[in-house]
Amino acid sequence: MPLYEYYCTDCRTKFEALRPMTQADAPIQCKNCESMNTSRALSLFAAHTKGGLNDAPAMSTGSGSFGCGCGGGCGLGGGRGRSGGAVDLGARMTGTDR
Repeated sequence: MPLYEYYCTDCRTKFEALRPMTQADAPIQCKNCESMNTSRALSLFAAHTKGGLNDAPAMSTGSGSFGCGCGGGCGLGGGRGRSGGAVDLGARMTGTDR
């Protein structure tokens, strides 16, 4: 059974609930204040590997591109940038790598 994250607009808290997929968007009572003014929140997660960016296996989408789906244009596919070197994620996020 999936774990879903919800947000209460009355007490502004997030809480989790194990629910069947068929009930994921059904109304649910807040565990903190018992209000019904809740909505499903976007759950984010991160996966970590032992190695660095260049050691991570390339994720294929089946179309010959990498996991992001851009076909390698973003430079993150396989840990290589447009110049063939390692990707500077800090520069890419600030837009200085253009």
